[in-house]
Amino acid sequence: MKIKVNKKILAKNEDFAAANRKLFKKHGIFCINMISSPGSGKTTILTETIKQLKGKISIGVIEGDLQTELDAKRIRAAGAQAHQIETQGACHLNADQITNALGKLDIDQLDIIVIENVGNLVCQDTGIAVVFLKIGMNLRWEATLGVQEMVDEGVRRAYTDRDT
Repeated sequence: MKIKVNKKILAKNEDFAAANRKLFKKHGIFCINMISSPGSGKTTILTETIKQLKGKISIGVIEGDLQTELDAKRIRAAGAQAHQIETQGACHLNADQITNALGKLDIDQLDIIVIENVGNLVCQDTGIAVVFLKIGMNLRWEATLGVQEMVDEGVRRAYTDRDT
């Protein structure tokens, strides 16, 4: 038996994603999608990065979390704009949620938006912070720690400093 598919299942999501990319381009915003399982060190990497880049680059964070706003509070305390999306157990944020969250940030003031996505235990994940970067020719990463060192430190802290 053949089933004819007349419409892509994720067509609506792809439309929102295209609109998001257009908005990023219009405002000159570099967007990073960071996804990993809870407790893997994403927020620690972000807070340390925000602190090191403060005064040089303006960062906004769209924070995906299963049930709390604790990470968004940590991001704000580090000096960045943040908007929380509670996923209520969903594996990841979709493009529509990102579109809505962008309306909550002052994007005219931002150079970078990081989507701190979430992978829950049902999703396939390695348990380490996986960062997807589209790096352009004009990007230069200046920090006292390299990306691998920040990932390692974030993971170490996630397992040893559970209350932070």
